[in-house]
Amino acid sequence: MVANVWIIQIMARTMASYVPFGMEPGLCTKQGNLYSMHVANLTFWAVQMMDSSSTGISGLLSGNRYDFGHMDQCANISVPEYNIYGRYFVVNLKFKLNNGQFVEKLETIYRKPNHNSSVWEEFKPTKDLRINPTNEINWAICVPASCTSEDVKYSLMSKLMPALESNDIIGNLTILDKYTYSKIDPPIKQPAGYYLFLFFTVGLITAVVLVTLYDMLCGDSIIVDRRKWYYKFSMVKNMETLIKSEKTEEFRAISGMKVLSMFFIILGHRMMCSLFSPMVNLRESELVIGDFIQTYLKNGAIIVDTFFIITGFLTYYKILTDIDKHQPVNVYILMVRRWIRLVPAYAFMMGFVVYIAPQLDSGPFGRGVMWQSACKQYWWTNLLFINNYVYPSKQCLIPSWYIAADLQLYALCSILGYVLYKARKAGLILLGIVSILLIIIPGIVVFHGHNDAVILMYHRNFDYYLNNTRFLKIYFPAHTRAAPYVIGMSSAYVYYLIKKNGIKLTNFQAWLLVLPMTILINASILGSWVFYIPGREYILWEHVLYSIVHRIGWAVPIICVIILDATIGFGPLRNTAGLRIFQFLNGLSYGALLVHTPLQFYVAGLGRSPIYYTPFILLWMSLGDIFMTYLIALALYLFVEAPMLVLQDLLPKFSYMYIS
Repeated sequence: MVANVWIIQIMARTMASYVPFGMEPGLCTKQGNLYSMHVANLTFWAVQMMDSSSTGISGLLSGNRYDFGHMDQCANISVPEYNIYGRYFVVNLKFKLNNGQFVEKLETIYRKPNHNSSVWEEFKPTKDLRINPTNEINWAICVPASCTSEDVKYSLMSKLMPALESNDIIGNLTILDKYTYSKIDPPIKQPAGYYLFLFFTVGLITAVVLVTLYDMLCGDSIIVDRRKWYYKFSMVKNMETLIKSEKTEEFRAISGMKVLSMFFIILGHRMMCSLFSPMVNLRESELVIGDFIQTYLKNGAIIVDTFFIITGFLTYYKILTDIDKHQPVNVYILMVRRWIRLVPAYAFMMGFVVYIAPQLDSGPFGRGVMWQSACKQYWWTNLLFINNYVYPSKQCLIPSWYIAADLQLYALCSILGYVLYKARKAGLILLGIVSILLIIIPGIVVFHGHNDAVILMYHRNFDYYLNNTRFLKIYFPAHTRAAPYVIGMSSAYVYYLIKKNGIKLTNFQAWLLVLPMTILINASILGSWVFYIPGREYILWEHVLYSIVHRIGWAVPIICVIILDATIGFGPLRNTAGLRIFQFLNGLSYGALLVHTPLQFYVAGLGRSPIYYTPFILLWMSLGDIFMTYLIALALYLFVEAPMLVLQDLLPKFSYMYIS
């Protein structure tokens, strides 16, 4: 027997006459009966409660699995004379036919059912990784607040399950507690950390405002020394620092490269937010995943390597120039300064996510996208910068893994620089050995675990990726992400020799270099397209080789851009990536890295209904993200990041004590 009633019809009939009641006679049952009576009389509050619930989902065959009803309308229901208030629930139903149709041989590639075939053909499982199962419905129910999730589940199953079983449909119903909400629930008691964070924030803002006013009134006086430590709190002084031209024009294009890369990272995370959110056209967006041009988006995560390359290049080159000036390489000083540079703004954003973000207005999605609980419990792994190895699935912020890997690789660079300082030949040999090892390690990891060469961005939820062992072993660890960093370090030595020997390319030679580098950088991205071809067999050695080669293919053109700009001031670079506006925005890059994902997740959390996803909407929203991100990053810089650099002024004193 095949079900001859469409499941949405069954659901609509059930919800049209649904009345909640408790597992035991009590207040829920009593108020449910009142609700039923007043619905029959078309009483405003009762119809408002019914109107807040979903009566049937639309677009299931296009991949839409969610109908969130009207959460705000439900939460605002208040009937004091009956002591009735609204409580919002989201119910999940997974279903399948009870006739063996779902145990047939799985198809390798999804094919849309013929227009004359049974609708149930759409719900056959498939091995196609692009496709999410659609035999699932999530819908909202608004009931009196006296009803618990157990009451709702019991009363709904009592009515819905017999209707499903009579049509030979097996259903598994659960209540998604993370969405449950009522305004009469007692507020969560705020921990001491909440008040400490507010006290620190207010104190910091007050200090910045007072010092800024003092600087504006007295800063031009000849008796005022603006080198005093407290001037680090002046917005005037910090803005002067931010907009001031760089001391040297040598690496002018690097600022533009970093800012443009950050723009693309923000766009990529906006796409990620969309992929992890309910959408009405899920099937449509799934079926284009294997398209060749889509690879630019799906493999766009490689843009992060640009930051590793640049940091490795600049750090090692700075060490080389310091050695030439007979300045010692002190690993302790380098590491402490780096830690002080990263921690204040990072800790502030962690505090915001833990204590403030949960207090902000949120829709149904907001209870599913906020990750403050992980940060609350595992903050210490982030401040020790070991979170990409210890509890890697419990990240505080989306970029937390990157910040940890950056500091770990900075430590490696400092140690190799120290060896170079002590023994130049040994330092260069060690750099070569370490570079070769770290370049091939991703291939070894892929080979050992039969992993994918890159993270294949299918439409899965956020929890799927953070609990995917392949994702945690390939994407987060520093040793699998170090290749671009050590390539940057090695290239710094190459540039050091080029500069020392006065070697320069002509503009014609530079243009000849542009074509192969353009081909190489595009090949490094588009090469992953073959892994997205539906039904294609997994070939281990392809993944091993690509995991090694594609990072080299990205790093080499980036290094060529840096060296061309530094040696000959290559015109197209100076006139684009070298613009002054990028030097200003580059000063906000770290803040932008920290704030953009909480901003995006907050906006996603405000959603009350599934989104419609297209590349144009993605671009449109990303432009808004970029504007708001840099605006908030400026505030973070002026009120937290720059003032807290005062801690670096204390470093020489502690360093003296340490050395003594």
